[in-house]
Amino acid sequence: MPRRTEAKPLCVKVGARIREFRKERGMSLQDLAEAGAMSKGHLSSIEQGLAAIDRVTLMAIRRLYRCDPHRLTPPLHACSRIPRP
Repeated sequence: MPRRTEAKPLCVKVGARIREFRKERGMSLQDLAEAGAMSKGHLSSIEQGLAAIDRVTLMAIRRLYRCDPHRLTPPLHACSRIPRP
């Protein structure tokens, strides 16, 4: 997926949750990238909200964190408050 130059609010929320989970587990971005066979640059873009996360990547991260995928995404009520362009 191409990198954005401007972060989207929903992507920022998802990226922040992924970063929070990563830091809670004491993992560096490089650790997560290697464990998930993903690009460190792409993960960095996801955490910054500059790249949307696809379902395959979300599920890979979920497996690494051993958590429900819904814990990595904001609740639906939070999404409804995100302004649309």
